[in-house]
Amino acid sequence: ILALAEDRDGTEVYAASSDGSLIGWDMTTGDQMARTRLSSPVQALAADPDGPYLAGVDGRGNLLLWHTGTTSLGKAATIAAGVGATSGVQVVGLGFFGGGNLIYVLYANGYIATYNALTGNQLNFGYIANLAAQRHITFPSGTSLAAASQATAPSGNPADAVVYVATNDDRILAVNLKSFQMSVALDSYLLPSNPTSVAVQPGSTDTVEVSGASGVTMWDLGTGHEVQDYPVSTLDAGFDVDGSVMAAQTSTGVALIGLPSGLTTTSETTTTGGTTTIGGTTGVQSGQLYGGALRGGGDADHGAAPGAAVRHHLPGIPGLSGTPRPPAPDVPPASC
Repeated sequence: ILALAEDRDGTEVYAASSDGSLIGWDMTTGDQMARTRLSSPVQALAADPDGPYLAGVDGRGNLLLWHTGTTSLGKAATIAAGVGATSGVQVVGLGFFGGGNLIYVLYANGYIATYNALTGNQLNFGYIANLAAQRHITFPSGTSLAAASQATAPSGNPADAVVYVATNDDRILAVNLKSFQMSVALDSYLLPSNPTSVAVQPGSTDTVEVSGASGVTMWDLGTGHEVQDYPVSTLDAGFDVDGSVMAAQTSTGVALIGLPSGLTTTSETTTTGGTTTIGGTTGVQSGQLYGGALRGGGDADHGAAPGAAVRHHLPGIPGLSGTPRPPAPDVPPASC
């Protein structure tokens, strides 16, 4: 499987595979609901949160759109044909914004473009390096994009959508999808090496997770402080729909991580692989991963002072390649 996307009401999931197939599954029954096959496998997928549409980018860089209301999915509408800047280039970000009427796509080489999902018209395009130069932001040669969040609107106005982008040089950039204005949201050596994901906590515009080879971290964008650190090598990570739990995909399974006090207002019971893990405001559950099932261990302490960087090292997780990083030197956290 190369890409996954969940539909707007959470009842279907779409999976794109290396053989070119794209299949929709009913998550309540396990039944196959829709299927199509492409000559070039889809490497990225995104579902429209406000309508019955699915966007994808294939290996040739073509931006495609499907209507998900049919069992066959049918032939995709080509929003944008692949060009030299996109053909064969890894997609690091794809999604809808502006009430579902607009689409953005980001590539590892720094190319970014936005489109009208209804007409297929390209609205804006450029390279992150050029956008950085316009804002007098240093963007050294060899810098590439590694991961991007879904679009979020800190102002509450969908027209002001922002996407957070992780680079390979320990920074998180904030890019306004309408104006293409850019700023440095985070700049810290504590950011995970080789970033694999960036996600904004649902219900919050200030808390983001950044995962990578050296672990999963959570950050307060308002202060620039790191507020949580799980030093376990992570392939991907993200929040559940209400922002109360993080899921971290590792080389040996999936860990469900409860969030500390102050970062969530709910407690919930989550079941994975037939094993129940309790997460929420009372503590972080550590444990052992067995084929994807997290078996609960002890709670991590949340006694740090408000605003301080909290580093929760998870002991006793065999088979995971992550190791605790050394304590940070006694210097103020990087600000944004």
